[in-house]
Amino acid sequence: MAWGWPLVILGLFIPLTAIASFVLGILTIQRKRNGAGVTLLVFACIAFYLGMTGFSEGFFGAL
Repeated sequence: MAWGWPLVILGLFIPLTAIASFVLGILTIQRKRNGAGVTLLVFACIAFYLGMTGFSEGFFGAL
């Protein structure tokens, strides 16, 4: 769980880290922490989508 959320944030810039966060979310669900795992999965999917659509280019372009 401690690695999942930082990987979600990095997933906005490096989409492969969002996949790692997705895997950690699945492992969290298997450890019977369903609420935290599902939330992590949802945010990992959103971060992966935004990362693949160019969020980092727009973010760094605005700086």
